[in-house]
Amino acid sequence: MLIHAITDDRLPVSQLAKKIEDISQKVDGIQIREKKKSDQQWRTLLNMLLERGVQKEKLIINHRLNIAMEFGINQIHLPINSYQVEEAKKINPNFTIGVSVHSKEEARNRLNEKIDYLYYGNVFKTSCKPGKKGKGNQSLEEIVQISTVPIFAIGGIDHQSIPKINQKKVAGVAVRSFIFSSIDPVSAILLLKGRGGTSLNFDLGVIGGGIIGQSIAYQLAKEGLKVVVFDNGQLQSQATNAAAGMLGVHTENEEQDLFYDFCRESRDLLPLLSEELYEETGIDIEHVQTGMYRLSLQEQERDSFKGLGARVF
Repeated sequence: MLIHAITDDRLPVSQLAKKIEDISQKVDGIQIREKKKSDQQWRTLLNMLLERGVQKEKLIINHRLNIAMEFGINQIHLPINSYQVEEAKKINPNFTIGVSVHSKEEARNRLNEKIDYLYYGNVFKTSCKPGKKGKGNQSLEEIVQISTVPIFAIGGIDHQSIPKINQKKVAGVAVRSFIFSSIDPVSAILLLKGRGGTSLNFDLGVIGGGIIGQSIAYQLAKEGLKVVVFDNGQLQSQATNAAAGMLGVHTENEEQDLFYDFCRESRDLLPLLSEELYEETGIDIEHVQTGMYRLSLQEQERDSFKGLGARVF
């Protein structure tokens, strides 16, 4: 069964290039789906991949036909509201074209076009589409029965769900989070292929993929440890996604104790981390150091502010 890996539009160019390079010999296709990146970032990424020996034949370009033409890549995937298949064929008759469908009716309509393969999903429940139930294996088999082109199952594909797919009827699977959110994507692919045993190879695991968990994993990895982050949903989708992003040491602690000292020292390290992340990724986390006003309603409360090193007016 074929495996297509789909990028998740979350990594900076250098890190994404490294992950694609690492998995390029382990999968049958890599769909580059980087909606937020500029054309220039796409060019930088593809130049890095080709310089590192990643085969053009393994690459599938999502939507950016101009980039595909520029680099001579003939495999493309057209999302909804992208180019029409006929339009894409006029641009390059040699394009191998895939599209995504979510129902039997959509599949019938797209099969009337000159497409080469279909992605159908989401087959299983996935964190990429919260609140949506998986369409199920039976629904997938119905699509296979009416299709005249290869079908790839997508949505919630991991080492636990892949055995539920009737591998004799589908051409393959398309996988995003299980591969690209993994700290060890090669081991993740081996698990998909049933050759990875029951565990990933790592020194230490961090439970929770929010900003705290990932920060801890990042610092441990800098010390040479192989770290894996476990999360039961989309990374950074819980408290990190809801938090305002403030480090209110003085407002969140009532006493100047050891925990207060710990919080203050942690806060004081943030400017260094901000600079380091910018150097590593080119992303500015927009760290700003400002003061904070807090209203004292009682004299005793005012005195407690003084104990926390605040200037009292």
